[in-house]
Amino acid sequence: MGPLRWIAGILLGAWSLLKGMGVTIREFFSRDVTQQYPNERWRVADRFRGRVDLPLDPVSGSHKCTLCMLCVRACPNGSLEIVAGKGTDGRTRVLEKYIYKLGTCTLCELCVEACNFDAIRMNHDYELSTYDRQSLTLVLNEPARSAGPGAAGRP
Repeated sequence: MGPLRWIAGILLGAWSLLKGMGVTIREFFSRDVTQQYPNERWRVADRFRGRVDLPLDPVSGSHKCTLCMLCVRACPNGSLEIVAGKGTDGRTRVLEKYIYKLGTCTLCELCVEACNFDAIRMNHDYELSTYDRQSLTLVLNEPARSAGPGAAGRP
């Protein structure tokens, strides 16, 4: 049985080699999927979770946040902080600062799910790296400060 087992091993190895070469040849003639990164950007899925964003209400032009603090309580690691101030009449509360600490955020979306007023959402930013840790703390209701890390290089 020795020579028969030896011939079967050679045939099995040759078959394995042909299968591997078939995969290689098929992939050689297939379309490339590599993107030239700075010039070509990803198209992210609709359910992609980037960083937290505080959108404006299209009707009133202001933020929808009602200062209920549900998002702050839902955040498992304290990445959100809301600073409330007094309104012009002295009785109502208004949003002064909506502080988001991207450096500690796990992008879990629990704050978005807790918000009953659709005041916050996860945007589609995926370029979140930076060399400066201070730029990871964003004030979302100030347009100049809410652009986030890496925003200067975006088209």
